[in-house]
Amino acid sequence: MNHRYFYTLFALSLIAAAPAATALPATAGPDDFVAYALEHNATLAAAGARAEAGRERVPQARALPDPDLMYSYYIQRMDVRQSIGVRQSFPFPGTLSRRAAVAESEAEIRAMDTASLRRVIADEILRTYADLAYIDATLRVLGENVAVLERIERSVEARIEAGDGSGAALIRAEVARARLEDERAALEARIPPLRARMNRFLGRDPHEPLPSLMPLESAIAETPARLDRPGALAAHPDLEGLERAIEGRRNAAELARREGRPGFALGAEWMDTVSGKREEVMVTLGVSLPIWRERYRAGEREARAERRALEAERRDRRYLLEAEFREAANLHEDALRRASLYGERLLPRGRQALEAEEAAYAGGRGDLLDVLDAQRVLLELEQAHDAALADILRARATLRRLLGDS
Repeated sequence: MNHRYFYTLFALSLIAAAPAATALPATAGPDDFVAYALEHNATLAAAGARAEAGRERVPQARALPDPDLMYSYYIQRMDVRQSIGVRQSFPFPGTLSRRAAVAESEAEIRAMDTASLRRVIADEILRTYADLAYIDATLRVLGENVAVLERIERSVEARIEAGDGSGAALIRAEVARARLEDERAALEARIPPLRARMNRFLGRDPHEPLPSLMPLESAIAETPARLDRPGALAAHPDLEGLERAIEGRRNAAELARREGRPGFALGAEWMDTVSGKREEVMVTLGVSLPIWRERYRAGEREARAERRALEAERRDRRYLLEAEFREAANLHEDALRRASLYGERLLPRGRQALEAEEAAYAGGRGDLLDVLDAQRVLLELEQAHDAALADILRARATLRRLLGDS
């Protein structure tokens, strides 16, 4: 029996026995959401229950069939009036162990499916967290830019009062501010469905409010990237589950071959004689006759064909995981590059440019269009920086799903 089967079951039992979290903290990071979901997610609970049900099939498969208890009463009296007997059937040697091996493989597959589902749920939570945190960051940036435009409007009004401005300039500033407020309203409309999605993963009511989120920078610091591909990819639950399925089909082929061999039945019968002076005891031996050979050969061929299909699926899944890893690693590297470019170089210069244009306009030297253009450029830079941070978190979500979180 595969020892990894017991290790998997032991790990799942520890997960099931872990104390449940009472509530999310007031300010939660990605790992807080993941930990809570792994304890409360309904889909994961269903998968764990199915894995537990699969484990209970093993002793059933290993057990002998129930014995038969027989009673006979002779209507037409002969030497024997009645008899009581018991009979136990025994399949061909090795059949029960093969049945148990097939059941063990199915239980291992369900355990691996549960482990894979844990990774998928964590991935979805991190991605949803990235979306929500990006919206939070963008709303903050938009709020700051609305404040900038309000400040610009006051400068325009001051110049108009001094006779050095026009109503058209004020309209331009008001239109720019209205566009930002519309963009902010559109972002706020995205929050309820994302909140419902997150609550679904958390096993909570879709309308329940979420705790405050960590800023993207803090969330990224809490979720380090894993890039140690070689050993970790080979241990992915999807590949492990397919390996267990292939082993199960090997055992199924051998089981079909053994079921095509004769089974045995042993019995004993007690007989009550007419005279009552003596009791007869008879021992019986029976042999099953598997004469319909094609049925068993077809079962063996079926198991072998399924094994070949699973082997091809395992190769394809390995290639898919490898491709996903390469893509996620490249996206992660590119997002890091963009975050560094915008955060360390472009954003400081964009702020300096806006400050310079505002000062020039307030001093009566600059043009409003230059101020508005500098404000819009800064907004785009800030949004691009936050988008890069969100992409880092999404790429790390994929890497954790592929490689695990430890």
